[in-house]
Amino acid sequence: MPAVTARSRADPLAAASVAILVTALAVAAAAVIVTGSQLVAYHWELPFIGSEFINVFHAGRLAGGEGLYVDPGVGTWSFPVYFPGMYALLAPLSWIDGEGPIWLQRLAMLAALIGVAALAAVTARRLGAGIALALASGLALFAFEPVGYLVAAVRPDVLGMLFAAAAVAAVTRWEDEHGARWIAIAALLCAATILVRQVYAPIPVALAIAVLVRDRRAGLELLAGTAAAAILGLGITELASGGAFSADQRAFTDLFALSSLGEAAEAQLLPPNVLYVLGAAGCALGLAGGGRRAAHFAWLGAAVACLAAVKVGSSGNYFLPLMWTSAVLVGPTLASVGRRFGPAALAAGAALTAALLIAPVAGAIDRARSFDDGLAPLENGYAEAVQRIEASPGEVLGDRFDLLQAAGKEPTFEALLLAQIETTGGGTPGDLVTAVGEGRFALLQTSFDLRGTVPAYQELAFWPDSVVSAARERYCELWAGAGVWIYEPCGERRP
Repeated sequence: MPAVTARSRADPLAAASVAILVTALAVAAAAVIVTGSQLVAYHWELPFIGSEFINVFHAGRLAGGEGLYVDPGVGTWSFPVYFPGMYALLAPLSWIDGEGPIWLQRLAMLAALIGVAALAAVTARRLGAGIALALASGLALFAFEPVGYLVAAVRPDVLGMLFAAAAVAAVTRWEDEHGARWIAIAALLCAATILVRQVYAPIPVALAIAVLVRDRRAGLELLAGTAAAAILGLGITELASGGAFSADQRAFTDLFALSSLGEAAEAQLLPPNVLYVLGAAGCALGLAGGGRRAAHFAWLGAAVACLAAVKVGSSGNYFLPLMWTSAVLVGPTLASVGRRFGPAALAAGAALTAALLIAPVAGAIDRARSFDDGLAPLENGYAEAVQRIEASPGEVLGDRFDLLQAAGKEPTFEALLLAQIETTGGGTPGDLVTAVGEGRFALLQTSFDLRGTVPAYQELAFWPDSVVSAARERYCELWAGAGVWIYEPCGERRP
């Protein structure tokens, strides 16, 4: 039995150092295994998520001084669908990387995610977690499975979360010090969050509420500063694009289905990850116990942000804010249990946390293996597909932006977005249908057999029906392999 010292009587956590160490090691092991298994499963020359290459393409256009947003009704087949923040942040990397692979952008995403995890640890430390439990909060982010495929994916999720996490940290600092500068900093960070990833807007709202309950004037200043900076950024974007920005947003944000939200929620929340449970418990304890901090309100805002997954095409990335806010509260929640109920309760909580992490870790390993099995055949035919596309002297229309970029072709066709416009009654891409029907493209590249059933994701077809019908009439198969089909105009067979 450990000796009872004056220090352990003053701080119950001192008598539970072994339990704290067990918790930190268990979370660290889960983080390494979950994220590591996915990183090993990656085939790095292939896209982790389909939109990566088109995001880099549009950022490169912005870096080159070209217009970013284009009205979807003027004959363009490729659209930047996100708010301008991500493209503006990626544009300088395009000056360095040029037309090369997207390794530099992926490294930037990885650095941003490390920053997000570091902010989780820093915030947890300010909320009362010791060093070991604060580190557990930082590492806990990597124990959520979707983080494994977002770790280096060139998307707005991690960048938006970086600004949101920094805003939470700034408001937490204000709670401790009441310095007016922290409200100004938080307002700019909240506006940046919205300009990069607008679906994370509930977090800035939640932070404003957290400040309002403590200081009405400071809360109103945060709200006003955030709104002014965000409106200014969006106004400049709208004027610079000649109104195309708002046209794009209207075209690509009106297809919703409860089944999409249900599918994403089921994948992320069932079976429940114990880290989500600790986050929810920490939020409830904090709000009910009178120790209402910005992180508790941010958890609620993150939960509301998850509802954006009702948009067709959503996935686990919509739950990143809930993962981060839950990770932040892991350490403080366990520390609070120890202080309120004693070392024995903390030891039990540590053991339960470690035990309940086993199932999600095992599931993540199995899914990583399946991911690897699915990508391996694609890798085998990657080189030949690139060679065939590269050898074509004419324009190529395709849905695999990685293949087109590797072959030196411009990725100008976002099939899923055009299918969305067509499905929601926005009209058919008539000029594209005409071009396909006339055989204007030297090659068509698809990720499915044109003669078979067009696959769908969350009830949305991969390609617009009108384009598929025109392609079936005019194009014949040239080559197929590794999940890629290449077609040429019928009657123009090449060796």
